[in-house]
Amino acid sequence: MRPFFLKRFFLIGIVFLSFPFFVFAQDPSITSYKASATSINSGQLVTFSWTLANAGGYSFVVPCSAGVVVKRENGALLACDTPIASTQVTSDAVILTLYNVSGFTKNITARLTPKTGAGVDYTTASQEISVSVSTVSQPITSFTVPEIDTVRGKPSVVSWTSEIISGVNFQVECNGDIRVSSPNYTVAGELPCGKIIFAADLAVSGSLSLSFSNSNLNPVPYTLKLYPAVTPNTSYDGSHAMTLTLNVASDTIPDAYITYFTASTTAINSGDKMTLSWASDRAVGVNMTFSCNQMITATSTQYPDRQFFCNTHMFDSALAPAGQINMSFISTSNEDQIITLTALPSKQAGFYDILRGKSFPLTIRPAVKPVASSSPSLSPTPTPTPFLFPSPTVNPPLMPSGSPLISPKTIFTQFLKRNSRGKEVSALQEFLKRDSGLYPEGLVTGFFGPATERAVQRFQKKYNFVTSGTPATTGYGAVGPKTRSQLNLLQQ
Repeated sequence: MRPFFLKRFFLIGIVFLSFPFFVFAQDPSITSYKASATSINSGQLVTFSWTLANAGGYSFVVPCSAGVVVKRENGALLACDTPIASTQVTSDAVILTLYNVSGFTKNITARLTPKTGAGVDYTTASQEISVSVSTVSQPITSFTVPEIDTVRGKPSVVSWTSEIISGVNFQVECNGDIRVSSPNYTVAGELPCGKIIFAADLAVSGSLSLSFSNSNLNPVPYTLKLYPAVTPNTSYDGSHAMTLTLNVASDTIPDAYITYFTASTTAINSGDKMTLSWASDRAVGVNMTFSCNQMITATSTQYPDRQFFCNTHMFDSALAPAGQINMSFISTSNEDQIITLTALPSKQAGFYDILRGKSFPLTIRPAVKPVASSSPSLSPTPTPTPFLFPSPTVNPPLMPSGSPLISPKTIFTQFLKRNSRGKEVSALQEFLKRDSGLYPEGLVTGFFGPATERAVQRFQKKYNFVTSGTPATTGYGAVGPKTRSQLNLLQQ
């Protein structure tokens, strides 16, 4: 019995001595965990250090947070939710650079978890430290284009560089005149405006080719925005978006106009020379026509080998947008011929806009024929008249040589010019026709036409109170105050 008793006592003792190692074994714990700073600017270093007890290693992790970028001391990116782990070391430190590109201050958390002797995370003993990190001042370092002025049909290439962020995305301004397209856009047609364009973010640094169209007649300033990504392909930092403004050239060819078209005279003898002058706005060139019957042709000293005809474009290629040309018009008629000269602007080669041209009438007189010389004839011997005692007479006022003599009929009171009508026009024509040098046509129609205008001009030159200009500028060819005064004086 005794040997058996002793044996049982020995076994119980072994069990009793072994029991504390199982019952009283301690769990792993963190005895110290701290950060070198708890509030930093984006891009600064933070050292996380710790000591453990009863641990078989550790697991250190920075959870994912939008706009947070973490790099190790060597510059390598530390992926969020990806732990730094060890099954051997129980006291350690990690040096990290923390970046915040969210657009506002964020708390960045670092979690430390001790491991058991079997290398399993003992999450019950985990601890966290939060570090307040201000947002980065500007994650996009450049956003440029070689030329801010676009050229019709030529793409513009915008380029950018950035740091820390995962990528960028674009937004273009909404403007009814502007359309934008890019070969980098995955959807056919123009880029959508007023919202993030690309489904997948563009590279952190890169370039983009953009083509513009502008239906406005004038260049239009147009804004592009480049957004830094906070969460890839999802959210963007509007507070740090960069803008770029381009001057988008017009795709519309503007209408061209003739600003003035004049001649050195409004009436010319057949075969005589005259000068045509013109200017235009927005035209690439100018052509001319003259409407008439087939009795008129024209020539030019600038084109000596060419003859111009009625009702067709005079020149095979456009003249300069502004200039002068010497012309002669030849009439086969024995009467005055009125033609209409028109200058036509061209806004693109070969096309002329008659609606935006300018015209004026030109009178072509028959060619002046030389007067045949004749031998002087003897004056007839005056017939003697009987002597009469003279009656007292009143001497008439002295008049310039060649002045018409008419009985006082009309006192001129109206302003008369081309296209005027009425009794005073008829009286004016009656007055002028008495001097064939002034009004060789001698027509009394009551209508103030080109022939009457020329007669008035001769009258004004004869009495030397206006000799040049136009009815609108100097009154030349119109019956204004000075001309009326002279007419009325001669009728007294």
